[in-house]
Amino acid sequence: MARRILIGVLLGGLGCTANTSRLEQHSREQAAAAAAEAIAAVPEPVRHTAPLPPAPEGIDAALWQDIGWFPGDVTDISGFVGRESQYLARWLESSLVPEVPACAPLVAGVERTYQAHQSGGAVATNVLYGAMTRAQERVCMDAALAGMGAKGEQRGPLTILSAEGQETRMAWIGREHGTAVVLAGDAPITSWMDPQGTLSPALLRLVAAVERREGTWSVGLRDVGTAFTGVASTGYSLRVEPMGRPGKPLLEAVARIEYASPEQAKQAEQGATEFTRELVGAEDPGIAFEVRLGGSALTIVARGTPSADAAALTAWMGRVQAAMQARLGG
Repeated sequence: MARRILIGVLLGGLGCTANTSRLEQHSREQAAAAAAEAIAAVPEPVRHTAPLPPAPEGIDAALWQDIGWFPGDVTDISGFVGRESQYLARWLESSLVPEVPACAPLVAGVERTYQAHQSGGAVATNVLYGAMTRAQERVCMDAALAGMGAKGEQRGPLTILSAEGQETRMAWIGREHGTAVVLAGDAPITSWMDPQGTLSPALLRLVAAVERREGTWSVGLRDVGTAFTGVASTGYSLRVEPMGRPGKPLLEAVARIEYASPEQAKQAEQGATEFTRELVGAEDPGIAFEVRLGGSALTIVARGTPSADAAALTAWMGRVQAAMQARLGG
């Protein structure tokens, strides 16, 4: 629109005096002014001004600024490092942006992403950092939602998307070192707008210990051991290398699962060995598993390039999920 207005102004200056052209120009200028007013009226994020305590040992200052304010009932955190690992932003780039180019600046602004589970929750909260602005969000929503039969409302620091009776809520939070956009999971969004408590020392110990370079890392206190090994765990960490690296396997992941005692870890080793044998089964998926026991922890390494086509691999993953669900008694 700005380009058309500029052309119209230039033509007017060169002596184009037709009434129709002037009326069109005036209409476009009015539309541009209305759009500018709408953007100027975009509400500001809620500001967090309380200083953080010093970063715990083993956690660098930049990461601490990103996660140190998370609510105290967070039990699990995942970090996505590097643009190739910004899966939500990359999905939007490939699915939304080609259809709605106006959303490109908003999506391109995403630099870092975290996911957090809170106590008793099943759906994670996403926390996005970057150069995104609420004005970009307004432009994107105006361009994208009308054709989808959906609505988008900026209400104070909240953004509320609604369609077919369902709502998705986001909170824009101004931090000292940048803006965070919180996409609600199944925990109340208000618990992030005014976070209470501090992250547990047990969780922070796992964060400090996990490898956090390029790729994806996850740590948590939820019981993941039962699904994989048949024995309840007390903590875990997971490291997934970036996919598509030249000369490297497509999948390379290392999980460390902690147990209450060496005896439980030994029992879990047997369960993990049996489970990985089931995963491979008669249909070799092209992924090799290695199980290692060390004290009260079990390390499981998965490495390889899937040999099946997409449909067969999807079917194999479905069988994996079914086997895990069976171990959970569901």
